[in-house]
Order: sequence, then C-alpha cells, then structure tokens
Amino acid sequence: MSNRQFSERPAKLAWFFSTKGRAGVARFMAVTFAMVFMIGLVAWGFANLDAATYPLLGALGGAALAKLFAEAGRRCHDQGRDPIVGAVVLVGILIAAFCILSLLVAGAMAIGIGAIGALAFAVTFFRPGQPDANSHGEPPLGPLHASRPTGVRVDRRGLAWAGVSILGCAAIGLAIQTTTDHIRADRESRQASATGSLAMVRMMDG
Repeated sequence: MSNRQFSERPAKLAWFFSTKGRAGVARFMAVTFAMVFMIGLVAWGFANLDAATYPLLGALGGAALAKLFAEAGRRCHDQGRDPIVGAVVLVGILIAAFCILSLLVAGAMAIGIGAIGALAFAVTFFRPGQPDANSHGEPPLGPLHASRPTGVRVDRRGLAWAGVSILGCAAIGLAIQTTTDHIRADRESRQASATGSLAMVRMMDG
C-alpha cells in the first residue's frame, strides 16, 4: 500500500461521517433504512448475545447513529437549511421511538406521537432540494450520490463527531456489560448460598 493511499484513509473516513455536501431524498432514505437495520441488529445483539459483546455492539450502534445524523445534515444542506434542524428532528423521533418500543407510552398517545414524528420526518427531509448550487456545493449528480463542497479535504468535525458517538456508545455498552456481570455474579452467589443452606438443613434433618 502506497503512502498516498494510506494518507487518504482518514479523508475517506471523515467524508463518510461528514455533514458537508448535499444529498437527495433517495440517498438519505437508503442510508436511513440501512442504519435503522443496523441499529435493529445491535438491539437484537443486546437481547440475545453474551454481555462480553456489548461494548462492540455499542460502538456499531454509535457508528450507525453518526452516519444517520451526518446524512441528515447533507439532506438539510441540499435544501439550504441548517443541519441543526435535521438533528433536532432526528433526536425527537428517536426519543419517541424509544418511548413507544419500550411501552412507556401506549394506545392513542403512542399513535399520536408516531403520527407527529412521521409528519415531522416527511416535512423536514422530503422537501425538494435547491436546483442550483448553494453555499454547500453543487446539486448531487444522481439520486444516490452526495456532492462535495469545493476546497474541503478532511472534515475534522465530522470525524470528531463520529469518534464521540462511537466511543460514547461503546462506553454505554461497557457500562451495561459491567452491570449485567454484577447482577449475574450476585444472583449466582445467592443461588450458591441458598443451595448450601438447603444442603445443611437436609443434613441436620437426616
């Protein structure tokens, strides 16, 4: 591998997680479905895999969230909007989805929250992009392409945001692993103590 190829790796990684540039509706939805699927796999892993995998699962979930928010920023750039708008809408939708899936809200309230979230998502991200160049670059060349702004090689903010998201979610996974191991060890200790006490009682009765 040449030095040039090695030096281009950070730039490619930074571009993957960058909010800079512009993206159309088709690309945004394709990335959204892919990242939601990955987050679903992470949730399945937390429910079914060994606790030792939790930090890795958390890191994967953090990477998926970082990419999702980055692509939302590009979608807003394509419309000439501030990416903060997309971030706020996504945070609200994720919180609403968590409340509904964890059964914190149910019935008519859950339906109402879901409908509001879907409407906010559609209004924010399905709005057509600007047909001409704006301050974030040229329009995307195709439905699944993202245009790059001129003069930007490495988006350090995007790379930093991805790092914070990945490491933060990995830390959450580690905390859950530690708590799970603690609870398991305490339960096994209680079971061993109860078994020993029962054996002693039987010996005394015998």
